Amino acid sequence: MTRAESPPINLRWIGATRVLTPVALFLSALAVSAPPSVWLWLSLHVLGDLVYLGSLVRRSRLDEAPRPWQEALLALLFCMDVWVETLIVAADFILLFVLTATLAGFILRHRGAILVSIASLLMFGSLSLGHLGWGWEGRNLAALTVSTVVLRTLMVVGLGTTVSFLTAYLAETVRRQRVLSDDQARDLMLARLDLDGVLNRLSYGVLVLDSDDKLLYFNQSACSILRHPLHPGARLHQVLASEAWGSELVEAAREVSRGAVPKAAREIRVSPASWVQVQIAGQWMEGRLRNVVVALHDISAIRRMEEEVRSAERGATLGHMAARIAHAIPSPPSRDPPNSWARRPPIPTKTTASSSP
Repeated sequence: MTRAESPPINLRWIGATRVLTPVALFLSALAVSAPPSVWLWLSLHVLGDLVYLGSLVRRSRLDEAPRPWQEALLALLFCMDVWVETLIVAADFILLFVLTATLAGFILRHRGAILVSIASLLMFGSLSLGHLGWGWEGRNLAALTVSTVVLRTLMVVGLGTTVSFLTAYLAETVRRQRVLSDDQARDLMLARLDLDGVLNRLSYGVLVLDSDDKLLYFNQSACSILRHPLHPGARLHQVLASEAWGSELVEAAREVSRGAVPKAAREIRVSPASWVQVQIAGQWMEGRLRNVVVALHDISAIRRMEEEVRSAERGATLGHMAARIAHAIPSPPSRDPPNSWARRPPIPTKTTASSSP
């Protein structure tokens, strides 16, 4: 996994951890009446936490993953947690270490679990040696047998290590699931953007309805064909309530959604000069209706062309019938006898008489 895949909320949890741990240690120190040396270490611990929180606020944003030096400093602070807890515990406050082990596994994952396990083994091991009389002068630790010391050390370290690794495993699993979910959401978004780009370029209108007649999806052509604004979640019968032809479309969609028919096809006249071809089909899965897809196609131009062709055919038919009728009617007889023009005398022409000189 890359660093960019780390959950953005990581720094917020780190800040909460560095506030919660000092409070728990302070209350535990009060409960056991800790000596001055413990309070000195606790003061240094609080100072380190304040410096670390200041570095987070000044040099980091809450929407980015921790930097390497911040992780190293945080690991050092977890080691200091274990040391202060070792001073406070004295075999009485074991839950303090369990808290640190849980937080380390949650924040630093498996690295934190390994770090806390090694630190606890060293520091609680030194406390166990104090119970055997080696080191820890002035603490008045109870004298215990070797078997008891080993058993207590293994119980504390084993419990903390187990809790830390379990927390790390759960945190890592949750993180991977989150990354996978983010990737799936991004892929789905890209796929939907591609699908939207394709469907919005179609001249066909597309509507997707659920079983309750609500709009789940629509493209721009559907708005143009229906001549109504659409929005997700609107009910189709409410959108088309003002249209006389809307009930026919809604009823056809309901027949498909009820399972009365698997598919439906209609040609609906939305205006005197506009026609829409509607095709409706349902998508079923395991006997349950997922959605109803409505395809809309404006066939007004096709209807106009058909009307023009029919008009032309009617005109051609009328012309043909008129020609046949005209051919069937006989011509009227002529009034002049045959060759009458040949027997007619010539028409005299006027001549101008010349004057004698």
